[in-house]
Parts: sequence; C-alpha cells; structure tokens
Amino acid sequence: MSKIALIVGSTGLVGGEVLQLLLNSNQYSKVISLQRSSALITHPKLVVIQTDFTNLDDIILPDIADAFCCLGTTIKKAGSKTAFEEVDLEIPFALAKRLIRSSLQNYIVISSMGANPDSYFFYNQVKGNLERKLAGLIDIPAISILRPGLLIGNRSEKRLAEGVAITVSRVVKKITGMQFGIESADVAKAMVHIAQARLGTGVQIYESKALKKLASM
Repeated sequence: MSKIALIVGSTGLVGGEVLQLLLNSNQYSKVISLQRSSALITHPKLVVIQTDFTNLDDIILPDIADAFCCLGTTIKKAGSKTAFEEVDLEIPFALAKRLIRSSLQNYIVISSMGANPDSYFFYNQVKGNLERKLAGLIDIPAISILRPGLLIGNRSEKRLAEGVAITVSRVVKKITGMQFGIESADVAKAMVHIAQARLGTGVQIYESKALKKLASM
C-alpha cells in the first residue's frame, strides 16, 4: 500500500517501538519522523525532518494517512510547568491542526490514565486539556486517544519513582498474575493496530485494559 505515516516522539519509550512497527509494516510506503535530533537509524522508508516544533506551518508534508503522537516528558525534565505544558499539550495540538492540511485520516495520541481538565493534579489537567482541545478538531475523521497506565519498559533515562513503581508492578505480576502497568511495546502495538484496522471515527478513547487487548490482535 502507498499510505504515509507520520510520527513525533520516535526517540522515546513508546515512540521507538511504534517507529519500528511502522517501518516493518507493508501498509506504509513512507514514515516521516519529526524530531529535534538528527536521525538515529536509517531505513529506506524513513524520512527524518529536524524541527524545534515552532515552524510546523512551514514544513512541507505530503498527504498523511495516520499520525502517531508519542510526545511526553516530566515537569522535572522540562524544567517548569510551562515547558511541560508546551511538550505535552501545545505541540501535540499544534501538530494535529497542521496535519488537517495534509488530509490526515487518524490522529493517534498518547494521553494518560486519569486525564481530566478539572483534576487536582497538574499532570492530569494538562492531559485532559489536550483531549478537550483535540475533540474540537472536527476536520480530522478519527482522533484516537490512548490512556495507558504506568508504562513499563527500558527507558534511556532513569526516573527513580517510576522505576520503583515498575519493580513493584513486576513483583505483583509474578506473585498474582496481575499487572497494574502496561508494557510500552503493548501500547505501541495497540497504536498501530488502531490505525490500520480503522476502528472508528470521531473521538475514540482507549483505556489500558482495551490497549492490552488490542495489542494481542
């Protein structure tokens, strides 16, 4: 097939997994990665465009079938609440608006469990506000919002609290067979499946339980 996919956040935990799945899929003839850094890998189907995301309107893009937004950071890494909001809300929303001009069919974005604009927690507020703003983009046929729980995987950066939670999650799973987190690879598989299977139009929300099921399909 001759579909073109676009991804942001391809150097992250879930994004790296999504990128490999897209490159290995015969449904896409080209995969465009928008990223701040230079290309980390080479592949005949991969086109890397370096950007600081302030010039999205100036980037020339072909028609995009599916866009995968895997951006995400922490307040500590971003340096401030304002900088965090830029990465986790402003850029994902600006990208979605820009891709309307590129005939985007499905915008698949990672939000978070507990996303709510009225939440007591700033992190969940930001994710909730992103979801609310995306819901207003009626020119995109499908907007798929993923709300995974604790992401389990091997990050290049170490986050102490998250690392402890992941260790506990794995111990609980070993003892009880239950896992309150979700593997990053499963989130990636679910994202790609949602895009390729065309599961619905309008705004669709997928919680962790649904993502685990989709990952196994």
